Amino acid sequence: LLRDLSRRPVSVRFAPFSFQPGTVQLFRASARYEGSSPTAGKQSYTFNLTVAPKPPPVAALAGPEVTSEACTFVLDTAPTVDTSLAPGETPDFAFQWFCRALTSEATDG
Repeated sequence: LLRDLSRRPVSVRFAPFSFQPGTVQLFRASARYEGSSPTAGKQSYTFNLTVAPKPPPVAALAGPEVTSEACTFVLDTAPTVDTSLAPGETPDFAFQWFCRALTSEATDG
Protein backbone atom coordinates (compact mmCIF):
# COMPACT_ATOMS: atom_id res chain seq x y z
CA LEU A 1 0.00 0.00 0.00
CA LEU A 2 1.49 3.34 -1.06
CA ARG A 3 1.35 6.24 1.34
CA ASP A 4 1.78 9.88 0.32
CA LEU A 5 4.35 11.45 2.66
CA SER A 6 3.86 14.98 1.34
CA ARG A 7 1.96 17.51 3.41
CA ARG A 8 1.35 19.65 0.35
CA PRO A 9 -1.78 18.99 -1.73
CA VAL A 10 0.09 19.93 -4.93
CA SER A 11 2.77 17.24 -4.63
CA VAL A 12 3.16 13.57 -3.84
CA ARG A 13 6.12 11.94 -2.09
CA PHE A 14 6.82 8.26 -1.44
CA ALA A 15 9.26 6.58 0.91
CA PRO A 16 12.45 5.10 -0.56
CA PHE A 17 12.03 1.54 -1.85
CA SER A 18 8.26 1.98 -2.38
CA PHE A 19 8.43 0.46 -5.86
CA GLN A 20 9.89 -2.86 -7.00
CA PRO A 21 13.08 -2.66 -9.11
CA GLY A 22 12.57 -3.08 -12.84
CA THR A 23 8.99 -1.78 -12.90
CA VAL A 24 7.24 1.13 -14.59
CA GLN A 25 4.75 3.21 -12.61
CA LEU A 26 2.09 5.44 -14.15
CA PHE A 27 0.96 8.56 -12.32
CA ARG A 28 -1.94 10.74 -13.42
CA ALA A 29 -2.67 14.14 -11.93
CA SER A 30 -5.78 16.11 -12.71
CA ALA A 31 -6.90 19.62 -11.76
CA ARG A 32 -10.23 21.41 -11.71
CA TYR A 33 -11.65 24.47 -10.03
CA GLU A 34 -12.88 23.88 -6.50
CA GLY A 35 -16.64 23.67 -6.40
CA SER A 36 -16.99 22.70 -10.07
CA SER A 37 -18.45 19.41 -11.27
CA PRO A 38 -15.90 16.54 -11.04
CA THR A 39 -16.21 15.98 -14.80
CA ALA A 40 -16.37 19.59 -16.00
CA GLY A 41 -13.26 21.36 -17.31
CA LYS A 42 -10.81 18.89 -15.83
CA GLN A 43 -7.24 18.83 -17.18
CA SER A 44 -4.97 15.88 -16.55
CA TYR A 45 -1.34 14.96 -17.07
CA THR A 46 0.22 11.48 -17.13
CA PHE A 47 3.75 10.80 -15.92
CA ASN A 48 5.68 7.52 -16.29
CA LEU A 49 8.30 6.57 -13.72
CA THR A 50 10.76 3.79 -14.61
CA VAL A 51 12.38 2.15 -11.60
CA ALA A 52 15.86 0.89 -12.47
CA PRO A 53 16.58 -2.85 -12.25
CA LYS A 54 18.14 -4.14 -9.05
CA PRO A 55 21.94 -3.74 -9.24
CA PRO A 56 24.15 -6.74 -8.51
CA PRO A 57 25.59 -7.07 -5.00
CA VAL A 58 29.01 -5.63 -4.27
CA ALA A 59 31.02 -8.78 -3.54
CA ALA A 60 33.79 -8.59 -0.97
CA LEU A 61 36.00 -11.22 0.60
CA ALA A 62 38.11 -10.90 3.72
CA GLY A 63 40.89 -13.30 4.66
CA PRO A 64 44.62 -13.76 4.91
CA GLU A 65 46.78 -12.98 1.91
CA VAL A 66 49.46 -15.47 2.99
CA THR A 67 49.20 -18.71 4.96
CA SER A 68 51.32 -21.84 5.35
CA GLU A 69 50.24 -25.17 3.93
CA ALA A 70 49.75 -26.52 7.47
CA CYS A 71 47.62 -23.60 8.64
CA THR A 72 43.82 -23.45 8.60
CA PHE A 73 42.27 -20.17 7.55
CA VAL A 74 38.88 -18.55 7.06
CA LEU A 75 37.56 -16.58 4.10
CA ASP A 76 34.68 -14.32 5.07
CA THR A 77 32.08 -12.81 2.72
CA ALA A 78 30.43 -10.72 5.46
CA PRO A 79 31.64 -7.44 3.85
CA THR A 80 29.46 -8.18 0.77
CA VAL A 81 26.62 -5.63 0.49
CA ASP A 82 23.37 -5.18 -1.43
CA THR A 83 23.00 -1.45 -2.10
CA SER A 84 19.42 -1.88 -3.30
CA LEU A 85 18.04 -2.97 0.08
CA ALA A 86 16.11 -0.72 2.41
CA PRO A 87 17.68 -0.21 5.85
CA GLY A 88 17.04 -3.24 8.07
CA GLU A 89 16.36 -5.67 5.20
CA THR A 90 18.39 -8.87 5.09
CA PRO A 91 20.10 -9.80 1.80
CA ASP A 92 19.41 -13.20 0.24
CA PHE A 93 22.88 -13.88 -1.12
CA ALA A 94 23.95 -17.18 -2.65
CA PHE A 95 27.71 -17.60 -2.79
CA GLN A 96 29.64 -19.80 -5.18
CA TRP A 97 33.21 -20.68 -4.30
CA PHE A 98 36.02 -21.45 -6.71
CA CYS A 99 39.62 -22.31 -5.93
CA ARG A 100 42.54 -23.17 -8.16
CA ALA A 101 46.27 -23.48 -7.64
CA LEU A 102 48.48 -20.85 -9.22
CA THR A 103 52.03 -21.63 -10.23
CA SER A 104 54.80 -19.49 -8.80
CA GLU A 105 55.37 -17.96 -12.28
CA ALA A 106 51.75 -16.72 -12.34
CA THR A 107 52.10 -14.96 -8.98
CA ASP A 108 55.54 -13.42 -9.66
CA GLY A 109 54.60 -11.04 -12.35
